[in-house]
Amino acid sequence: MPAQKLTRGRFAQIIITLTLLIIAFTWRTMTHTSEEMVQCELKPNCTFDVNSSSFEITNNEDGSLQLTTTNKGWT
Repeated sequence: MPAQKLTRGRFAQIIITLTLLIIAFTWRTMTHTSEEMVQCELKPNCTFDVNSSSFEITNNEDGSLQLTTTNKGWT
């Protein structure tokens, strides 16, 4: 397939697309919030809050962990 000449319209389309991509990546970088780490000791359970919702982790006898919450909006 032979190369085509770069027209003004095509050049403008490329510049606009690249500008939109740069703006999108910059906006996402500026508005990004890092995740919060929760550390607790399971003796025998641990309770912590996320966005006004309380969670409890329980260490079961078989070594598995069980996560429960009172908020029905979480899955």
